[in-house]
Amino acid sequence: MSLESMLTPRKQTINRQNIVTKHQLILQFKRVVCRNYNNAVVESINCSLTKHDITKQLVLNFEFRLRKPITDLVVNYKLLLNRSGIITKFHQMEADFCNFFDNRFDFFVVRMIAQEIRRSSNIPFECPLKKNYSYHARNFSINSKLFPQFLPNLNWSSYANFSVHNDTVVGFYLFGSLVRKHL
Repeated sequence: MSLESMLTPRKQTINRQNIVTKHQLILQFKRVVCRNYNNAVVESINCSLTKHDITKQLVLNFEFRLRKPITDLVVNYKLLLNRSGIITKFHQMEADFCNFFDNRFDFFVVRMIAQEIRRSSNIPFECPLKKNYSYHARNFSINSKLFPQFLPNLNWSSYANFSVHNDTVVGFYLFGSLVRKHL
């Protein structure tokens, strides 16, 4: 072997697949709870998780019907994260739901929820919400591809309480996880 060949750096081919395990971050729904706290305002509310025909992931469906028209609706929203038994309040907000869809939210999760409500439901973008009308969402899901890939596996809880004139009328609670699926 010549001195020149010994001093010349060797070209090494590194296969990235050997270094980094490919994965995909998946947001999963696990459980949903709907509560009617005021039968004088809300006639009925139903919610469920069903398996999507194509993706096979659980998607959210809900339906509600009002006894009275609503012109003043406030949502109190809280998102909790649970990583290895440590629970953190990740986000909390209060918003006028009648103007909810006019806002450009700084917090990306709330922005994603608003966009998905627009896509999957017949909820109007402004008040009043009509009485004796069936509002619903079908196949509500959150696109996990929009989450940063460095997020760890964790469980989450989402709590939304809807109030009319400071009286809670509906509670909507969704539970799930964020997991890595190896490809």
